[in-house]
Amino acid sequence: MSTRMSLHSVGAVFGAVAITVGGCESKSSTSSMPSPPSVNGSHTATPPGNGTAPADNTTTTPAKSAPDVKLTAEELYKESQKDSNFLIAKHAGKLVELTGVVYVARLDLGGDPSLFLLAGGEAGRVNCPVGDRNHWSKAFPGQTVTLWGTIPSSIYDPKRFVWHIKSVTGPEPPKLTADEFVKAFVADPEATEKKYKGKHSILSGQVAEPRMQNNNLVGFTLSLTEKKPLLVCYVIGFGGEKETAFVKGVAKPGQKVTVIVEFDGFYSDEINMRGHVIDPPF
Repeated sequence: MSTRMSLHSVGAVFGAVAITVGGCESKSSTSSMPSPPSVNGSHTATPPGNGTAPADNTTTTPAKSAPDVKLTAEELYKESQKDSNFLIAKHAGKLVELTGVVYVARLDLGGDPSLFLLAGGEAGRVNCPVGDRNHWSKAFPGQTVTLWGTIPSSIYDPKRFVWHIKSVTGPEPPKLTADEFVKAFVADPEATEKKYKGKHSILSGQVAEPRMQNNNLVGFTLSLTEKKPLLVCYVIGFGGEKETAFVKGVAKPGQKVTVIVEFDGFYSDEINMRGHVIDPPF
């Protein structure tokens, strides 16, 4: 069968190119090992000087009903390449609405949520810190999301700037149980790989046991009617201690879970999935 891909390292789950919305920084990463959460050619959509304040100092949802400025992720990406301080330089104190297609949702090293938006071309990404917890259950890859946030008045604003999810449009990933996925895979591996490889799906089931790798918790297996093949969900990313503690609390035999995952491949009687836990919420 062609479903013979070797298991990617846990870090590969999140490898990509990103830009942080606000103070954009362009980086590329091709390593499959865990590294700081950057996405190839990405900008960080966080105005410079922010992100150092405690999470409980996060700005609240904008009180205005109409934005002062509307931007697309591609527009922000281009402007931020010219001026990394673009948002504060041009739109300080304004309520900005940002729209783009979700590339991936993840946690930064501090365990805080970010959405990466496509910004044109193969490498362009905009990394948007968001104030919405469990964000990967609110905006799925491929959907169009509209974010908004009031830009700080200066780079010295002590509040931690984040975007807020205003609306989401587009189809959700297919939903199925762990048993349903495995049954389809066993019946026709080739067709299942073609249908799900590199695409997201939402699986539900019960934890069978934690999955360890080099003495580190990296995810869990899901209980199945048949003993083989195993279905392994690798769900530890860049979220640091917060994410590890959360997954440790979830990865208990019998725990009901729902995960948003990509089918990674089949290796040594194991179906490998990678993604995040969306229920229970992080």
